[in-house]
Formats: sequence, C-alpha cells, structure tokens
Amino acid sequence: MARSKLLGYFNSLAEAREIRLISRDFVFPSVRLKGKKPLSASIMVQKYLRPAAVKAGVIMEGEKVRFGFHNFRHALATALVKLRVDAKTVQGMLRHEDFGTTMQLYAQSDMESMREAQGKFLEQLLGDRMHLLTERVQ
Repeated sequence: MARSKLLGYFNSLAEAREIRLISRDFVFPSVRLKGKKPLSASIMVQKYLRPAAVKAGVIMEGEKVRFGFHNFRHALATALVKLRVDAKTVQGMLRHEDFGTTMQLYAQSDMESMREAQGKFLEQLLGDRMHLLTERVQ
C-alpha cells in the first residue's frame, strides 16, 4: 500500500516534469535519470528525511548538524537497549561482527538509566544499610 502511494507520487512528479519513468523497480527512483536508478541517499536525505526531521522537531530548520539514515541505527540501538533487549540480539539486528562496536558506538546511555544502575549497585553493596545514604551525618 505505502509502496503504491509512493509510486503514485513519483509518477505524478514525473508527469509534472513531462518525464516518463522507464522502471518501476525503485521506491525512490531518480526522476532525473528517468527511473533507471534509485535516488541517491544524499538527495533523499536533503529532499525528504531532513525536512521530515525538521517538521517532527528532531532538528531545527537550518541547523548545521549531521542528520541522515545513520541516525536511525543509533535510535534503534538505544531504544532496544533501553527496552532491555539482550545485547547479543541488538548486535545481530545491527549486523555487527564485534559486540564492542554495538555497545560502544550505538547504545547511548541516558541519565535515568545510569542512576538506576547506580541504585542497583548500591542496594547490592549496602543491602539493609541503604538508609545510611540518606541519614544526616552529625
């Protein structure tokens, strides 16, 4: 369904420019190349992805920051880690050969998760003496 809508959009774009798309094989065909090749990734980011990110409030209009398809990998990995998906599963989904790559580059920690981890450690360490952390020292 989505593919047919996209094809309809590109066909109307091609018709408006009086261009006949030779191939219907690509979801994002290059109108300039009459659909013989897909639209380049940089053009897709410039024309579609970046404006969508601005509209969604992810980045500001005219903001000089790198934004592209790779951001989706970071977002996916971070979301999966926050959902406590097994790290090896995340590695497999991202198709990383090295486990360290997954955890170091893609899984960005957030302050809430770090505080939770610290709390768990302190509970383990102090056990029933946790109250000592909140009592005033005199």
